[in-house]
Amino acid sequence: MTTQPAAYDPNVSREWGWSLLLITLPLWAVFPFGVFRPFEIAVLLAIIIAITASNKSGYVRLTFLDCMVYVYALFHILVVSVSSTEFYESARAYRYMVLGPVLVYLAVRMLPFSPKAVSRAHLLMVFVILIQTVIVILAFQEEWIRPRGTPNVFVGTIITYSFFAALAFFFLLFNRPAFINKTVSSLSLVCAATVLAFGLFASATRGVVLPMIVMLFLAYIIWKFDRVRKAFLVSLGAALIGLLLVISISPPAFVADETRALENRGSYERLYHGQDLMMSLSGRVYLWSLMMDKAMQRPIFGHGMSARSVREAMSGESIVRLPAHGHNILISSMLTGGVIGLLLLMTMIIYALILLSRFSARQKQIMNLQKTFLLCFPIFIVILLTNDFAGGRATLFFFLLGMIQQLSLHQDKR
Repeated sequence: MTTQPAAYDPNVSREWGWSLLLITLPLWAVFPFGVFRPFEIAVLLAIIIAITASNKSGYVRLTFLDCMVYVYALFHILVVSVSSTEFYESARAYRYMVLGPVLVYLAVRMLPFSPKAVSRAHLLMVFVILIQTVIVILAFQEEWIRPRGTPNVFVGTIITYSFFAALAFFFLLFNRPAFINKTVSSLSLVCAATVLAFGLFASATRGVVLPMIVMLFLAYIIWKFDRVRKAFLVSLGAALIGLLLVISISPPAFVADETRALENRGSYERLYHGQDLMMSLSGRVYLWSLMMDKAMQRPIFGHGMSARSVREAMSGESIVRLPAHGHNILISSMLTGGVIGLLLLMTMIIYALILLSRFSARQKQIMNLQKTFLLCFPIFIVILLTNDFAGGRATLFFFLLGMIQQLSLHQDKR
């Protein structure tokens, strides 16, 4: 008699562990209770549920990606100890940028995996995102400018929200649990998708909107494929086209006037006219050159995770006002973790792409989840190449890694 791995348990009674995690995921930045946030509490509860739900066959078997994630977390503990910044600030940044996100990965990997449980939990997450979308649309309609992302407690940073909207859109496109077909008409799903589309438009986030438009053309092709694996290279090509579109509408404007730059920070038109220094291509190249010069001062271990605040790390070294973060995950990783940190990050990204290339599920629910993440992960890579781990994107990154690993391990489950 064979036993199933600990990470696979279709027992519906444990579905609420997934639901608890995914409902609070889009609300990672809201309703703080002292030094803790509800999302952090939910992650810890999910891990406790996972531990108590493990069966006699043991805990989750370590994979290469698991090892890389844990090495990444341990390495940045070392970086905190040798950081060039104040220890408290470096440790605080470690908690939000490494420890919390890695715990999310751990929860996703340890929770008993069932396609039905995961699909239902994602559906609940979509409901939360739809509420956030209405808030974003109302904020946009009131001012007719891009919402800054934090005027209310239900929406964190607008870039992170926009990716959640894209994730919800593709989930609704591919995943239709049986009970939905009985209670909700197709028209309702179309209306929900339309609301998400308007929310993405209101967010004015190029790093999500433009790649997603390209991915929509790809979605029809993936829908027709019996196996997801055939669409992998096409999805990477679509993401590259999206990245080129993002760069192409970043004109070579270079504005050193701090007042003018700040006035246009929330302007919707600045996406197309380059009024804001760091939103232009030349402005970002200038920023990246400053960051690389700073990174080369400590090339092995970097300056610590708190150095991702570029404005503080380079105080007095620039004649123009710098943004809060580096707008490029590779250069930001070089600044905060040195060459070692950069190599660890690139290894995790490349291995996740390899797992995506091997997606070949035959079971319908898992195949549909694979399609969702096959489209979403390349979009997220575009976000990282034009932003970094700020604003909850570190949490999203490790959540995506955990889901990709789970879907890879269980793609042959029935």
